[in-house]
Amino acid sequence: MTAPWLKRLRKLARDQEWIKGAVNYDEDLHFSTYYLRASCSAVTTSLYCGYSCVVASYDGFNETYYLLKEECRESAAAIVGKALRRPEWLPRILREIRRRSDALDGIFPPEISSALLADLSRARLLSLYRRHDARNRALYKYARLPEALDRGVSYFTEYLLAHLRERGLAASACAEAFAVVSQPAAPSVLAQEIMEFDEIVRYARSHPAAVPRSADGPARARMVLEPELGRRLNAHRAKWKFLPYHGYGRRELATQDQYLERLLEQLRNPAGLVDGAGLRARCEQAAKARRDLLQRLDVDPAHWALFELYPEIGAVKLYRRYAQLRNFYGLDLLLAEIARRLNVSEWTVRCMLPEEVIASLQAGRLVNRAISRRIGGCVYVVMDGGQHVVGGEQAAELRELFRPKVHSGGRDRRILRGVVASRGIAAGPCKIIIRADDCRGDFAKGTIVVSESTDPDLVRFLRAAGGVLTEQGGVTSHAAIICRELGVPTIIGIEGLLESVRDGDWLEMDAEHGTVTVNKANRKPAIGSSQLANSPQVVGGKAHNLGIVRSLGFRVPEYVVLDYEEARRVAAKPEAPPSRRTIQRVLTQLGLANGEKLAVRSSAVSEDREDGSFAGEYRSLLNVGRDQIARALRDFVEGNRLGRSGTAFRGSVIVQRMIEADYSGVCLTRDARAGHGDVLILELTAGGNTGVTGGMLRPDRVVVDRMTGDILHEDRRCARLARRSLNVGGMVQQFLTLETRFGKPLDIEWALANRQLFILQARPIVERGQLVTGTGSRPISEV
Repeated sequence: MTAPWLKRLRKLARDQEWIKGAVNYDEDLHFSTYYLRASCSAVTTSLYCGYSCVVASYDGFNETYYLLKEECRESAAAIVGKALRRPEWLPRILREIRRRSDALDGIFPPEISSALLADLSRARLLSLYRRHDARNRALYKYARLPEALDRGVSYFTEYLLAHLRERGLAASACAEAFAVVSQPAAPSVLAQEIMEFDEIVRYARSHPAAVPRSADGPARARMVLEPELGRRLNAHRAKWKFLPYHGYGRRELATQDQYLERLLEQLRNPAGLVDGAGLRARCEQAAKARRDLLQRLDVDPAHWALFELYPEIGAVKLYRRYAQLRNFYGLDLLLAEIARRLNVSEWTVRCMLPEEVIASLQAGRLVNRAISRRIGGCVYVVMDGGQHVVGGEQAAELRELFRPKVHSGGRDRRILRGVVASRGIAAGPCKIIIRADDCRGDFAKGTIVVSESTDPDLVRFLRAAGGVLTEQGGVTSHAAIICRELGVPTIIGIEGLLESVRDGDWLEMDAEHGTVTVNKANRKPAIGSSQLANSPQVVGGKAHNLGIVRSLGFRVPEYVVLDYEEARRVAAKPEAPPSRRTIQRVLTQLGLANGEKLAVRSSAVSEDREDGSFAGEYRSLLNVGRDQIARALRDFVEGNRLGRSGTAFRGSVIVQRMIEADYSGVCLTRDARAGHGDVLILELTAGGNTGVTGGMLRPDRVVVDRMTGDILHEDRRCARLARRSLNVGGMVQQFLTLETRFGKPLDIEWALANRQLFILQARPIVERGQLVTGTGSRPISEV
């Protein structure tokens, strides 16, 4: 029998016009419920009318939520109306957001760590989670209000533009006038970080001895760094270390080496530094120009207050965002520890509602069996004061129900339109960057950055960009604020942007009139390395698992996933323009330098399955040069028409940067053949791991107790390894952490390069009775 709420939702979906509230990459049900519920009328009634219904879809690690279009307009109009009647109300809301953002700092102790959380009793862990829950609920009660002003319909921006026209300003002059109105009144939190670091660069430039020329990398620079410069860098790191943090990427705070590398890069490639005094002076000049304009147009006091608040709204959003980045570091550690206590994967916890987390912690186990059905994707509905979570076929039905009701903007459109956020003209090749890790190679200055929206971790790309385009956001969004401060032409709110462009497309952007002309480099959509592969039934288990590993914050050598049909076309006609564009896209995405090598690997649907690994079924190619990609794809296609078992190839092709490994090997996080499941098997050798996975050499072997970390048995053979003390304990801890987040025992191929651990492949261990299948074409050696 169909639930009443579901019947009502189906009717609303058919009868009403819906819009995308947002598409949030790297988002989960657990945290998004804070801001989704805070947008609904049951919470917002004392502030504004809010939304009667919110529908959020979770597919992979991404969230898309939908709102009724008319309710977006009504909510924004209600907020503007209240702000006009009570001019002191909205400034008070913005001050309260800052105050409640600061309160997030009091949730976790400064010394927060996995070890500290592991030592807490269940009662203290629950108390810590409750504190997190209460303060985020309190923050979002107010934090969603400014976003509702332009959510979905750009009501606030259009209202202010209309008012300028009503005051007698010609339509042709509105864009220039609005640029004046929207200029920040003070440097944003992101601009402050840039200005402060540029002061360190100025100091280093004026003191050549501070960083000797021999310091050609962070490691050597650290040893020869002048003490005063070192103190300045450390102080900067202490203040801003959370800025690049991302829980779905590398779960690392900024290190001194990263700041040293940034410093050396700016010293090697002198570029214009942000003049802090000049930026503050420009903000003051913009404030004066805004006052002069409003006075000339004889704007009434109530509307004057709205125009003054407009740039402040964006600044407050950025302030809140940085406060949340500091908080997310502790929250991610907390959720990982809760997952460990409940004996589930971290993703399972992220598929839970906050109240379910509290109840499960109290009970010491999962309290709702339906949670397991959400892991592969779910839909969350808040309607008429109630909330519902559905998975499986019901979730798939709701996704289809809403997908046709939202205008996608069409595919392959040549002319795109959006809202001007920062004026200017630019042209160049584009690079799609959702997260900073999407562009680990060189980023060519002048490239057009294309994104869904922008987070603080993209600032270094925005600074070097020729222009910036985003699918989401209003004139008070992150991208709009920082790009206006940096003077980078920017157009935001471009409907269908990410469906219409691909890496390498030549874009001509007119950020005077809000238009973008797209000259296609490759019209075929590709499964890029910037997004998690959707399904192992489409791209194969190997590519799917790599996406999961990287999304969990572990280092993975850069890679691009090619659809097999695309690889076949390149193999058949390597000189055809589409093939050349495909190869150029691969090189651009990987940022491959001369001399660096690639691997072309299979990711077949029949490989790395949960019921069998079938490793070695298809041939991979190694040490492929940048000018050999077409030939390698031809050899791959010709050599893999059929697998060793006679199965036709179906899936995708991974083109991956090879790393020069100092050491490498294989890890089984659990091995039932050892007599019990509490040991981890680590095999390792010097250099690359082809000999290990191919069974051509007998590697060193270490058997480790999973619970204590004690080494139970060692079989050392390699002289290079014997002379080098490796941090086996640290590696084991990372492998077990990956297993916990994956939610199952793993067979991991790994490499160490420049003291950094890279995960090359990870697949669930397949057990048949007591036999555990190994990696490559050989079984793991007997212990």
